[in-house]
Amino acid sequence: MQKLLITLLLLLVSTGAAAQKCQHLCGPNLPHVDMGTYIGSLYHGIEDRMVPAKITIWQEPIGGGRRRQGEYFFVEADERVIEGFIFDCNWLSDNLLKCQWKDLYGKGLVDFEFSPDRSSFNGRWYKEYRAVGGPWNGKKGN
Repeated sequence: MQKLLITLLLLLVSTGAAAQKCQHLCGPNLPHVDMGTYIGSLYHGIEDRMVPAKITIWQEPIGGGRRRQGEYFFVEADERVIEGFIFDCNWLSDNLLKCQWKDLYGKGLVDFEFSPDRSSFNGRWYKEYRAVGGPWNGKKGN
């Protein structure tokens, strides 16, 4: 339990540094509307297991429309925190958000299927060309 609390604390502390990097990777630093922070897990392909993950998704005004972006963190077996970013997000339906992702291990696509009240999601990430991927899920939290 203490290990999990320390890990989640590391995820919370890491958020500021990731936002600065996202400015470079994800586009200009524009005002945004917070869509939410979700705590859950994602499949770590190298470790071949689900690992703790946190993602914050927001929307930024771009021209006349809105584009969703975000930052995420996941924790490896050695407790190293990996940060990544989602960008170029588009709603395919009322509850299905498709984005691109980028982190230390590469880049690819992710589909987030949200519950009707946006309190949780079940998703799936894919590396380029959908050859490799895995589940990603979360529930709204801090």
